[in-house]
Amino acid sequence: MIVGSPPNQRGVVCAASYEARRFGVRSALPSSTAARLCPKGIFVRPRMDAYREESHQIMEIIASTGAIVEQMSVDERWLKLNAGLLC
Repeated sequence: MIVGSPPNQRGVVCAASYEARRFGVRSALPSSTAARLCPKGIFVRPRMDAYREESHQIMEIIASTGAIVEQMSVDERWLKLNAGLLC
């Protein structure tokens, strides 16, 4: 399973199953290259709307803790926690 653009369109791999990784498929690899490396791979388009919504919900939960949160991308955050929050 390969999440990303279909190999006949310009785009890259967002994620790959362990089975596809055995063939050398990895994130950021051009989809056309992934198809050559793993010809039986099944390409699935990413669901960015769903990812953004889930990311937003997670951000709300983290922000409710009082942590200082800086969003880097849809799935990356920098957190600064007050040591008192951990007790």
